[in-house]
Amino acid sequence: MGVGGMVRQRFIWLFGFLWIFSAFAGETSGFRPRNGFSPEIIEAADKDVQNAAAYFKKVYAEQPPVNKILPKTSTLVDSVLKKVWSYSKYQYALPKLPKIDAKILFDPSSQEVEIPGTGYAGGRIHIVSDDFNFLGTVDGLAFSLAHETAHFTLAHIETKYFFEKKHSGKLPEGFNEALEVEADRVATFALAELGYNPHAGIDVLQAFMRNLNAKGELSRNLRQPLEQRISKLEELLETEGLIIKKSVGDDKVREVLVEITNAMAFGVRVRDGKSKWEDFKP
Repeated sequence: MGVGGMVRQRFIWLFGFLWIFSAFAGETSGFRPRNGFSPEIIEAADKDVQNAAAYFKKVYAEQPPVNKILPKTSTLVDSVLKKVWSYSKYQYALPKLPKIDAKILFDPSSQEVEIPGTGYAGGRIHIVSDDFNFLGTVDGLAFSLAHETAHFTLAHIETKYFFEKKHSGKLPEGFNEALEVEADRVATFALAELGYNPHAGIDVLQAFMRNLNAKGELSRNLRQPLEQRISKLEELLETEGLIIKKSVGDDKVREVLVEITNAMAFGVRVRDGKSKWEDFKP
């Protein structure tokens, strides 16, 4: 399988589209330290990360320098991720792990391999610029980053390889869905601890559904798992008594959306040979 195919298969997406089987969730719950896996599993996961990193290195080399064309967006992402990662290291006692970072995929539709949305792969988080349209607030961005960080801290890549081996190369039914629910849960607790709105996960998933519906892409196979994830988050907020706070930072996200829209419009001129990125002024 080529790297592109590998990325499509292994990229752990924020918006997992399959049905959630709650009965399986218990088998994947709880923190799984990386050193709890065999050398064979760790080697397979490392190879996966290296292949994905090589693929995305090529992708980023083909786009303009995002930190220069989207300075406000980059600064906002970096500041929120810093809080999320500091919390994750403290929560799971991971002081020796390398710092996780995030990069912004600008206009991914121009890439050879379609990238469906924000996700974690190759040792970092990749944020698709278009996704800011439904992240909505800084709280929504924090949920997205905390969710993807959870895939890393919970060793979900290693876990997938472990269960593939356990089940003769085929993941059990409902496996990926259980991981998404687990990452949602961890992210929601992180939001509450960091002072963000713990309801943001529900807001993001509902906005994502509206976005799909507006484009005529919200099929039954997509609707059901998203509704199940929302239901799980609603149950979590109620049972844990997490306080729903007023969303913060809306103005910052609006500024980011304006910045991205302007850069995308300029990108069309660059594509048509009418301008060069060196002349772009954010």
